[in-house]
Formats: sequence, C-alpha cells, structure tokens
Amino acid sequence: MNKLLFQLIKIRLLGSVGGAFKINRSETNQKKKILKFILLFLLLAYCVVVFCGMFALLFYTICEPYCSMNIEWFYFTVVFVVAFAICFFGSVFATQSQIYDSRDNELLLAMPIPTEFILSGRVLSVIVTNFIYESVVVLPAIIVFLIFGNMTVMRAIGMIFLIVAVPILSTAISSVVGGALAIVSAKMKRKKNIFTILFSIVFLVLYFVFFNNASEYMQLLVTNGMSLATSVKNGFYPLYAIGASVDGNILLLLISLITIIIVFGFVYFILSKSFFKIFAMQSTGDKIKYRKKELKPTAPLWALVKKCDVCYEFRNGSNIFAYSCCCNFS
Repeated sequence: MNKLLFQLIKIRLLGSVGGAFKINRSETNQKKKILKFILLFLLLAYCVVVFCGMFALLFYTICEPYCSMNIEWFYFTVVFVVAFAICFFGSVFATQSQIYDSRDNELLLAMPIPTEFILSGRVLSVIVTNFIYESVVVLPAIIVFLIFGNMTVMRAIGMIFLIVAVPILSTAISSVVGGALAIVSAKMKRKKNIFTILFSIVFLVLYFVFFNNASEYMQLLVTNGMSLATSVKNGFYPLYAIGASVDGNILLLLISLITIIIVFGFVYFILSKSFFKIFAMQSTGDKIKYRKKELKPTAPLWALVKKCDVCYEFRNGSNIFAYSCCCNFS
C-alpha cells in the first residue's frame, strides 16, 4: 500500500512537469526537444537564482538590525509570512487542478485503488511542490541568519519546524481556496475558463503591485522594525507565536506544531468528505450525492446477458448510446 501511494505521488509530480520536459523519440523532433529541455532548464535555473538572490537581499537588509535590537523572533516571523505567501500563490491553482479538476480522476476512481490513497497522493504532491517553492525563501533566510545571527540548538530545531510547517499550512489553506474555486467554476459551467482567467489576473495584479513596492516595504521593515514587532506581538499573536517558536521558545513551538496539525487534519477531513461531491459537479454543474458501492464480479456469460439487455433497452429508447454498442439485434 505504501508503495502504491508513492507511485501515485510520483506519477502526479512527473505529470506536472513531464509535458514540458518530454523528449520525443522521433529523430526529426529530437533535436528540438533537447533544445527545448535545455532552454527550459536554463530558464528555471535563472528564476531560482534571481528569486534566491532577491530574498537573500531582503533578509540581509533586516537581519543585522533585528539581531542588534534582540527581536530575532520578528525576523523569523517575516520569513514565515514571505514563505507562506509564495507557497500560497504558487499552489492555490495547483490544488484546484491537481485535486478536483484532474483529468485522470475518473480513471483512478474506476481502478481498484483506495479513494483515500488517491486524495492523499494529490495532497502530498502539493505539499512536495510547496517545499520547492519554500526553498527559495527559507534557505537564503537561514544562510543570512547563520552569518549575522547567533545560531543555537533550539533555533536550529525551530528552523526545522519552520521548514516543515510552511508547506503543510499553506497546502491546507490553498486546498480550501482551491475547493471554493472548483465549486464556483463548476457552477459557471461554460464560463469557468473566463472565471479562472479573471481570478488569475487579480492574483497577477496583486503580485506585481507587491513587487513594485517591495523597496518601500523593505525600507519600512528596516526603519520601523521595533514598532512593527510590538504591533505584531500585541495585535497578531499567532504570528508572534510562530516567530517565537522558531526563535527557540519550546512551549510555543509545541503549541504551534499541534495547532498546524489540527488545522491540516481538519482540512483533510473536509476534503475527504467533499472530494466526490465537487468532482461530480465538474461535469454537470449540479450537486450530486456520491454513493460508494461495492463492485461484485459476475460470471462472463451473465455479464454478457446483462450488457445485451441494457443495450436493447437503450436502442428501444432511441438513445445514442445504442449505436456504439457491440451487441447486434436482428
């Protein structure tokens, strides 16, 4: 069973990027495919270097003053917020397409695979993707803190907690939003592509607005670090708890870890209950109650008799399905 779950995750991850990096076996297109692979690889490497450098510059700017003011916890809070935002924006549409609107849903549901394995494979694949998104933020932040901060054993444990907590929490929140998007797009039927495009435009506008003002935000974080830290501690205690957890507060670390596990477990429970309902709405746009039934095997002769009987009823009812039936009636 564990091997089956691993294979589902592997297929999902390879399917996400396999189309772009697939090399055709035909000799005519092989050179073009190899060139495409190289260009995409170089583009991906360039994006990773640019984003890592950009976030390293951000954390380099705020790490030293925060350490001198003894508000290292606020540094980790900023790291958490930035990493969570990147993971959320990167996976909110992935949860809709990979969990609810995947093309192989019907194929997998028709196979003798436990439904909880199908859902778990999709959710875990999103978590793995979020780990990749998170790495371009958290790794530069950790390297910068190793240079300017005072690394302790408890802070090292807190950083491990940060690396694990961000993808899990962002997957939980993005799964809820992705499920809502799937419901709305199913209700809109033919207009769901327009809805997806409009929603994507809104996200892109917010993205560009944020990065166009990134220098102002950076300056605000540097000049008003102490006042912002006080405001977060007094007004947004969960963010303070996350930062203090990474900073070495063992009690808040345990509370934060338990809270994130509870949130993820609750969201997964909701997903397991609503997965088939939302999936059924994708084709009809209507709410359909899914009823799980056991498939009972029958003898080949009896199966053929039942099939011919169904085809005969469809043909008498002038249903188009009858014309594709393999049974012939005189």
